[in-house]
Amino acid sequence: MTRHLLLCGGGHVGLDVARLCDQLGYGYSVLDDRPEFAGRERFPTARQLHVGRPETFFPAHDLGAFTHVLLLGYSYKIDTEALYQCVTRFGGHIGFICSKLKRREMFASLRDRGISEVQLARVEAPLGLSIGAETPAEIAVSILGSIIEHQLGEESHGKQAQGSG
Repeated sequence: MTRHLLLCGGGHVGLDVARLCDQLGYGYSVLDDRPEFAGRERFPTARQLHVGRPETFFPAHDLGAFTHVLLLGYSYKIDTEALYQCVTRFGGHIGFICSKLKRREMFASLRDRGISEVQLARVEAPLGLSIGAETPAEIAVSILGSIIEHQLGEESHGKQAQGSG
């Protein structure tokens, strides 16, 4: 399966994730409400660039093209809305870059909006392998490492299921 990541947030981490996607041969698209962070100059190899907010983007687009949605935003309010839209509309892998405190607060807010524990359990938060990453490039490595690990786990599970018949 060819990976196609939706990067929700075109900031420093999003830019380094995109650079690694190019090296790994993964497709990616970018969503950001700031035009300067979702432009062709910044992301020349993106499949698609979307300037907008999650509450307008997610209901208007077919999310089936994406294998992963990564929330790499800069705003608590926008990230919370993006997370709500993802868990209610997207069936693939969802990753959210956040601190443990931000995760607790946002998940509580989403529970108040009717999101179930089952829906929240699908979210990898904090996103990325625990390797002590600090710089945007290191964080991008941890994120792509997690995606590779997640994909290999799915492929391994599929092979085991095929072999058990």
